[in-house]
Amino acid sequence: MKYFRIFILLSFSISLFFISKANEKDSIVIKEMVMLAMDTADVNFDIALHIFNQAEKIAVEKKIVSSQGDLLLDKGVIYFNHSKYQEAIDVFKKAADLFKGINNVKEIRCYYNMGYCYTYLNDYKSALGIMFDGLKLAIKYNEKSSIGSLYTNISIAYQNINDYDNALKYAGKSLAIKKTLNDSSGIASLYNNIGLIYTELQKYQLAIDNFKKAVQLHSELGATSLQASSLSNLSIAYGSMQNLDSALYYGKNAVRLYGKPNYLDYSYCIMLASMGDILVKSGHLLEAKEYLEPCNRCKENSDYEYYTFNHYSFFSSYYSKIGNYKEAYQNLNHLLAVKDSIHKESVSIENQKMSIQYEFEQKAKVDSLNHKLELSKKDSIAKSYKIRMYVILSILILLIAFTVLIINRIKNRQHIERIVHLEKMRNDIASDLHDDIGSTLSSIKIFSDLAIKQSEQGKDIKATLLHVSNLTNKIANNIREIVWSINPSNDTIEILVDHLRKIATEIIGTSEIQLIFDINIEKKDVKILPNKRRNIIMVFKEAINNARKYSNTDIINIQFNQKGSQLHLVVKDFGKGFDLNKIDRGNGLSNMEKRADEIGGKVSILSVIEKGTEISLKVSVS
Repeated sequence: MKYFRIFILLSFSISLFFISKANEKDSIVIKEMVMLAMDTADVNFDIALHIFNQAEKIAVEKKIVSSQGDLLLDKGVIYFNHSKYQEAIDVFKKAADLFKGINNVKEIRCYYNMGYCYTYLNDYKSALGIMFDGLKLAIKYNEKSSIGSLYTNISIAYQNINDYDNALKYAGKSLAIKKTLNDSSGIASLYNNIGLIYTELQKYQLAIDNFKKAVQLHSELGATSLQASSLSNLSIAYGSMQNLDSALYYGKNAVRLYGKPNYLDYSYCIMLASMGDILVKSGHLLEAKEYLEPCNRCKENSDYEYYTFNHYSFFSSYYSKIGNYKEAYQNLNHLLAVKDSIHKESVSIENQKMSIQYEFEQKAKVDSLNHKLELSKKDSIAKSYKIRMYVILSILILLIAFTVLIINRIKNRQHIERIVHLEKMRNDIASDLHDDIGSTLSSIKIFSDLAIKQSEQGKDIKATLLHVSNLTNKIANNIREIVWSINPSNDTIEILVDHLRKIATEIIGTSEIQLIFDINIEKKDVKILPNKRRNIIMVFKEAINNARKYSNTDIINIQFNQKGSQLHLVVKDFGKGFDLNKIDRGNGLSNMEKRADEIGGKVSILSVIEKGTEISLKVSVS
């Protein structure tokens, strides 16, 4: 069964590997098809569209969502470049649905592109609506670059419907974001756009200031054509102020930067017509004549009414100046017709502007009402929270007071327990001094008196004095043990174990018994109370002494095991052993059990004849 599961898992892993490899291969094929379609689009739009459709079919069949979304973005751009704005919008909508929840940046880009398409369709209401939707999404995901780009396009849309206040407002917002992102190119374009807005508002000095900033930045970036466009706008602004010398200076610089003529470039054509008009106004008719042919070439390639208006204005002024009134009259008629068309378009734009303002005002009222309702709801919730807070606060104060009372009681109890413990420790020490050291001192006195009598009788007193010396050493050792056990610097289990090793070594002395230590301490810094240390030491000494004196063993195995708060101490010999039922327990074994009981521990004795004896102590050291 185990091997069957491994086989299934292995098969599944291999399948996933080959599926991922297949998806990767299909993605590469789709990308190559998209690149081919993009390259083909300028030559044959229908073939490019066919390639896109085939790539999309593969992406759908293989369920490669990311590739499908990417190719739809590129497909929408192709539609846009061929002025098929509604088709582009439909494709971008489809792409936005695919990117939702998968790629926030690309989803926002779809909204941005749709807004751009609606702007070209002169449907500014839809353009602003879709771009504000994209803006909400960009703000939600904190996509600063996308927020800046959307602010720019919203500004342009407002500019196209002559709502210059909003145009300046959103251009300013975009400029602030572009500066935080150090987007020099974006900053330069915004200065140029702001200049155009101020030109429309006839605030020419402000327009000039912004155009100059745009020229400077475009120059630093090496964006020659954009620099030329900003210079052309600067020339037009100076011309509108009737500062014809400055207008000619910047206009000629713009022509020089453009270099090779591009009659399909709207900005280039506007510049030519504006320069021709300025030259006529400044009396440079021969030089103005040089712009007639280029402007005619532009007229053939452009049906944009704003350029057409400038074109006829230039030609009408020129022909009027040289006395060709027939041509001047004809161009003036064309100019008036274009002006009527522009007026009709401006009326349509004004209607859109009013419709947008009305809709946005209504939306603002609804939002304001919802906001007030939300505030009212929040206020009600806040009041409810206040009541709850006061109740909770009261409960907390009572709990704190109760806790403080309990803590004080615990502290008092602990203080009393410490006093009791210290009193008990004093009593224990006094008892030890009285029972052990007191009796030993009595023995020393007796043997000292005996040595004096033996000396007076001329007997050998060496053995008696040696016995006195041994008793003296015993007292010194016992006093040293008592002092060691109550010293607070010796309160950790690590120091206790080291001390017990030293005691064992001293007791064994020069005998041939080998000591083997097995030490397993989990936490070396666990602290042990003095009373417990004292009793553990006494139990251990008794066990080692018994093993040395009675076991007739060659090896004593000493084990220290500490886990958590439990200490397990084992003294094991491999000597002759004894029968627990027949042995006289005497003071030694009874004392060990008594001392273990005092500290809440337990002594266990296990002995097998001819195999040895094991004495173990289990006690909590916490």
